[in-house]
Amino acid sequence: MNQVCLLALILVLSGPNWSFAGNQPVAGLRVGAAAVDIEADDTMVIGGSIHGGRVKGAEGRLRAVALVLATPDASKVAIVACDVLMLTRDLLDPLAEEIEKTCGIAPSHLLVNATHTHHAPSTVTVHGYDRDEIFCKRVQRAIVKAVQQANAKLEDSQFSFWLGEESSVGQNSRLLLRDGSIFWIGAARRCRPPDGAVRSGTAGSCFSR
Repeated sequence: MNQVCLLALILVLSGPNWSFAGNQPVAGLRVGAAAVDIEADDTMVIGGSIHGGRVKGAEGRLRAVALVLATPDASKVAIVACDVLMLTRDLLDPLAEEIEKTCGIAPSHLLVNATHTHHAPSTVTVHGYDRDEIFCKRVQRAIVKAVQQANAKLEDSQFSFWLGEESSVGQNSRLLLRDGSIFWIGAARRCRPPDGAVRSGTAGSCFSR
């Protein structure tokens, strides 16, 4: 879950009707989750590079994963994560209307997040290639279906929190230095990586020389 999703979740749980401690059940908290695969094939152009790429076969699954939370007063929030590079409003706005009609979730309570993977068919016209309209339609249907399934699975639940760290994600572009700053190779490809790299980094200030 990225920072935006976490912020949305905090805002929901900080309402006047919420109270929780540790792993104790939250009065009136109902939660549902679902994941729907997004179909792709080798004919589709992969997004994320300057030139459109092609692949043979799939190493992993592309999914739309939805989490729906319902408050004691029956208001709901939906958070969706999609394994795509990015999504534009012309694709998302119609979905918000459909989700509101079928699930009772207001567009203002819907957050759709892209994982920004560079290994999925293109969902945006950028650089030297167009978005794949067939794949975009499949992404749209997966988002709606995931929210609908998560909404149908709403049940009493409890809120648990565990703070962790994943520091290997940026190993191809960011290095944590001993002084706590981050060397961002993407912004300084012509520079030699500085001495004193501790490990892969995922956050912090940028540094180059």
